[in-house]
Amino acid sequence: MAITPVKKLFKATGEPIFVYRTEDGSEFFDIDEAIEYDNKYVEEHTASTPVTYDYVWSIQEAINMAVKENRVVRFIWEKSNEEIRKDIVDLKNCKIMKRDREAKDMAVIPPGIEDFVF
Repeated sequence: MAITPVKKLFKATGEPIFVYRTEDGSEFFDIDEAIEYDNKYVEEHTASTPVTYDYVWSIQEAINMAVKENRVVRFIWEKSNEEIRKDIVDLKNCKIMKRDREAKDMAVIPPGIEDFVF
């Protein structure tokens, strides 16, 4: 989650000019409180289940599986980014994500899922 400083329209004597708002709408006068709340929120709402990888033979198979089952499909892929682009026939509005450019861990996210985090 992100924490953004928001300038208050009205300021009472002794109150700070800014409040810190988290993405869920909670407001804090102190940045440390906002960070503590944010860390606790992320810890509670982050999945603690281990990652299970699917066995797929092609990128297109992973895309089809993600769309058909409406879930994120994670797998290990050894090919380069250019080879991956060549293997895709129909993306079907899915997103393909990697942790970074050199990572072998990949995920196909279908159109209905917006909050996927590696």
